[in-house]
Amino acid sequence: MLLSVLSILSLAYAAQAAEVCYGDLGCFTNIAPFWGLNRPLSSLPDPPDVVGTKFYLYTRANPTMALRERLVADSIATLSASHFSSSKPTRMVIHGFTGSAEHAWVQTIVDELLLKEDINVITVDWADGASIGGSYGQATANSRVVGAEVAKIVNYMSAQTGANARNFHLIGHSLGCHVAGYAGDILGNVGRITALDASEPYFDGMDAIVKLDPTDALFVDVIHSDGSPFIGTLGMGTSLPTGHVDFYPNGGEYQPGCHDNFVSSVVSTGFGLLTEGYDGAEAAAACSHLRAIDYFTESINSECPFTAYPCESYDKFKDGFCMSCAGNTCSQMGYRARDHYGARGKLYLTTTDGTQPGGKFCAYHYKVQVTSSTRMEETAGRIYVTFQGPSGITDTMEVTDGDVMDLKPGVTYQKLVSSPSNIGDVSRVGLRFERSSSIWDFFAAQYYTVGKVTITAGETQTSFKFCGSDTPVNNGETLQLTQVGGTC
Repeated sequence: MLLSVLSILSLAYAAQAAEVCYGDLGCFTNIAPFWGLNRPLSSLPDPPDVVGTKFYLYTRANPTMALRERLVADSIATLSASHFSSSKPTRMVIHGFTGSAEHAWVQTIVDELLLKEDINVITVDWADGASIGGSYGQATANSRVVGAEVAKIVNYMSAQTGANARNFHLIGHSLGCHVAGYAGDILGNVGRITALDASEPYFDGMDAIVKLDPTDALFVDVIHSDGSPFIGTLGMGTSLPTGHVDFYPNGGEYQPGCHDNFVSSVVSTGFGLLTEGYDGAEAAAACSHLRAIDYFTESINSECPFTAYPCESYDKFKDGFCMSCAGNTCSQMGYRARDHYGARGKLYLTTTDGTQPGGKFCAYHYKVQVTSSTRMEETAGRIYVTFQGPSGITDTMEVTDGDVMDLKPGVTYQKLVSSPSNIGDVSRVGLRFERSSSIWDFFAAQYYTVGKVTITAGETQTSFKFCGSDTPVNNGETLQLTQVGGTC
């Protein structure tokens, strides 16, 4: 029955299949591979004058919106009159659905990029073609025209000034990621594409030519921040690996500080609309989707490295099994990802919720291992640890798994913990034991006996061992360990 329905829909759609051609931008169809079960309604792109793509140049000589310079493909006058320099690298920032190059986040990225380097920064504004007044499906189709226009202006600048596409770095958000992919596919030799939570709807399950993929640039790095399924949870970003290296902060689905359930999201969206207008509503409704932008923007000039680690799964990463960077397999999420070119595949990291002083998201990673004494009597409860160094002290963090555990002799319990600050060389560890109050654990020992505690700093790959000397820790007490090293 289902196959029959699909066959009828296919025949009906085939009857409406069409093609449009827009001069040197090429021809566009709405048939396969741009149509399929994951894109049952495939629109044709609007004409370029309806999409209204505009390119604006910023440099250190003209760093503000008031001083930005309009660039037009095939217009030697606008190019010659601009501050564009072919000897400098070029970054292009591309917004997505309902976006605009005048949105605050675009301008913030421009500011951070120019603070970091003396480069060309070009913003791509296709607000008319991505308007909320149109459908998402139409914006998806229009993104193909925008990609062709990006490729056209890059080729034009290269022909006129000798600029090399290898020195272009395309930075897209949401639908803008796929715009960058289309441009890269046409150009064939773009240096880098950074995808900030590439959009899922109408792209997952489609052919590689329809969406961003690793062949679209010499280096493609992707930040996944809203990768929960669109159907059911309204996750807007794809969770599928899309680049040479794919970063999954906090697992890549829900971000700390964002409202993850539908009711709280609606309430926060309404409040944002009332207090901050459209930008406030968007920030609430698409909080996790926009976090990829926040992470990338902070990474440009951050001293904190956003270190990310290869791992089989996020669960294993949280349990502290993936803190090794042996063989240069780790990378840094965001702007510095290209500096770690050898890293490939899926990488994980944690961030803060942005409520720390300065609103910073970057966090430092530590693996905490607590090993029971081999002479310990079996007990049940929870273990908490805090540690400090010359630069600060961590919050108290649980090393057990959140439930009362049977704690056995000679067993190591470990967890990944993170801190918004770099603690430095660990000099003191505090270990607290909370015994189970369950009647089923009545006969368990009243104390926990410590063998050793090991703290491994992920960013420096340095370990600090503290011997517990078989010291018993009674219920509710905290043992302070200050002697680093030794045999235990």
